[in-house]
Amino acid sequence: MFHVYVLRSQKTGRRYVGSCEDLERCLQRHNAGESKATKHGVPWMLVHTERVETRGEAVARELFFKMGRGRDELARRLSGERSPRRQLAGSNPVTPTGRYTPMRSLLVIALACCLGHAALRAQDVALPRPETQDPAPEGTRAPTPPSGDLIPADILPPPDPAALPGTLDIPSIEQLDEGLKPPPLSPAAEAYRRHIEWRKLRNKVQNDARVKAAEADADAAKTDLQRRKLLARYFEIYYGRMMAMASPEMKPYLLDRKREYLAALPQPRVRPETAPKPAPTPPGSVAASPSPTATVPASGYGSPSPSPSARSGLFGLPRP
Repeated sequence: MFHVYVLRSQKTGRRYVGSCEDLERCLQRHNAGESKATKHGVPWMLVHTERVETRGEAVARELFFKMGRGRDELARRLSGERSPRRQLAGSNPVTPTGRYTPMRSLLVIALACCLGHAALRAQDVALPRPETQDPAPEGTRAPTPPSGDLIPADILPPPDPAALPGTLDIPSIEQLDEGLKPPPLSPAAEAYRRHIEWRKLRNKVQNDARVKAAEADADAAKTDLQRRKLLARYFEIYYGRMMAMASPEMKPYLLDRKREYLAALPQPRVRPETAPKPAPTPPGSVAASPSPTATVPASGYGSPSPSPSARSGLFGLPRP
């Protein structure tokens, strides 16, 4: 069983609404000043209580008494007392005071409008009527009213036929489009812009399944000739995927980069030169030292092999 209670402070006269399970213990805590919300109004007196079955009902009833309609209902139950929300300023918070009804408010507004209108009419100055004005003395000429043309026609210059609106030089749409085009970039700025676009395309293509498979095949080649053929196939797939996603203005740039890498793949066939065999010398004679002959170290396919330190990319080729 839970309780919803209402306390009144004997010190300040204010009310406090709460809910609990043990009503006596809760009242002792409030009067002992253990609650932070009620210690300023000790001692407290129980003025109303209700019993409910569950804690949820108790919390809902407590919130209802703390709202506007609940405050009014609680005030009616407590011997016709009005809620603090509706009390006007006064020394006695329980004494009912007059309330403003909508009809009274409308009457006040109408009276204020009437007083304001009367004050404005009192400030108006009464002007004399035309028949009561003094007539003009004889011999004086009445002023003529001004005409519609304030500036005489002979003062204005004649219009220029060349400045008429029909003879204005209005540019065409093509001329306006040409004038609004952005200025061309410098060669260095244009090359940098294309390089940035190329790097974006490279980031999109480098994780493609076909490109990665072609790179793995070239990496697993057993001979140098097979490796170069597989690299040519790798560059064809790599730049083919990039050109499929590139804009029309980027395709010439990609073709130049592709030709640059493919041009580095062929290797000219150069046969190495061997030193001639020395002639046999008769016994007892001193053998002449063979003349030094320059030899070219050859790789497996008859061409010089680059040093490992000179290789910068895959198989010694620059990376795309």
